[in-house]
Amino acid sequence: MTHSTIILAAGKGTRTKTKTPKVLLEICGYTLIQRVINTALELNPDEIVIVLKHEADEIREHIEKTFSKNPNIKKIKFAIQSDIPGTAEAVKNGLSELQPDAENILVLSGDVPLISKETIQNLFDINYSPVKLLTTNYDNPFGYGRVLRENNVADKPVPVKIVEQKDATPDQLKIKEINTGIYVFNKDFLKENLENIDTNNSQGELYLTDLIELAYQNNSPAEILNLESNKSYEVEGVNDLVQLANLSKIRQIQINEMHMRCGVLITDQTRTYIEEDVQIGADTKILPDCYIMKNNKIGSNSMIGPMSYIRPNNIIGDNAKIGAYVEVKSIELGDGSKVPHLSYVGDATIGENTNIGAASIFANYDGVNKHHTTVGSNVRIGSDTVIIAPSVIEDNVYSGAGTVIKGEVPKNSLVISENRMKIKENWTKENR
Repeated sequence: MTHSTIILAAGKGTRTKTKTPKVLLEICGYTLIQRVINTALELNPDEIVIVLKHEADEIREHIEKTFSKNPNIKKIKFAIQSDIPGTAEAVKNGLSELQPDAENILVLSGDVPLISKETIQNLFDINYSPVKLLTTNYDNPFGYGRVLRENNVADKPVPVKIVEQKDATPDQLKIKEINTGIYVFNKDFLKENLENIDTNNSQGELYLTDLIELAYQNNSPAEILNLESNKSYEVEGVNDLVQLANLSKIRQIQINEMHMRCGVLITDQTRTYIEEDVQIGADTKILPDCYIMKNNKIGSNSMIGPMSYIRPNNIIGDNAKIGAYVEVKSIELGDGSKVPHLSYVGDATIGENTNIGAASIFANYDGVNKHHTTVGSNVRIGSDTVIIAPSVIEDNVYSGAGTVIKGEVPKNSLVISENRMKIKENWTKENR
């Protein structure tokens, strides 16, 4: 069964109160729209059309940059929603960009970031109907469209219609089953019936949800997959920053648990932040208050933290250590090497069994460009050393405390800065 996907991302997102477009807000290193596209691609669609309107250029630029190295980038297309409001119009605009081959159309929302491949596949797999609808039950369903079934009996299989919050009667507002905005449509049914939707509602919009009632009236009612309540976070949308934080916490727990099940010792997962695309070897210990960003690889039996900031693009070897109040960025740290505390290391390659003393700084930026530093194996960098890039420090070098290093230091050397301590005796407040 072939299918294409339409992702709705045309909303203005004013409730977040941010200048950043809502779908470009992040959860654990991925933007909302990136997460939805990733999930859609896992299902191998023929094409994906992303429907945009507000901040369309910024969102499109982000998507094209993010997926530029992904071979599936050729599947991603864009459509601009017309000035006619409503989700049905958005789907119609997306449909116009699709090739005619796909049998079915999956509709997703760009601000529902944690929907899983497995749930969508289960939606595809339910009995045949021109409309398949994903629902769930909320104790507090305020703001969501309610699913009306025959005779208003919840366990009846046939959905009659979806009524939006603003159009619902008091009795309908008591219904706890809600529409998630995730559908699978037969393409022929979708194309034919989009033309039969009107704006006779409190919003004056073209509601995609009206297709549920049209299917019922045509004696081909929608099939429903009701997502169990313990997975309802999968269909929660991000309308404000509170919801963003809540979903971020859920995803963070999932990431941490994944690493722990692979043998990573996270001593306090509620105080450990690890983004996507991080590899950590077994028996590595992560101490509290660490922030490990995406695109990092950490070896086995190493230690990170406490209070370490691991920025992107680091390769940290086995039996290594990144200690307290250490920030690293774009480094390769060899097996057995340590940056124990109070240091910044950026744009560097460090060999094996090297120790970087406390409060040392790799000065990698000259005000215009970033530069790289290479440090060999079995090196001992004294406390409060500043290494000005580009520099090369060969094997078995020692530096004294407070040294400034710039340029090349040959192997088996001691490097110090001649800044000697002086003592003036009998120094009193009066002769200062």
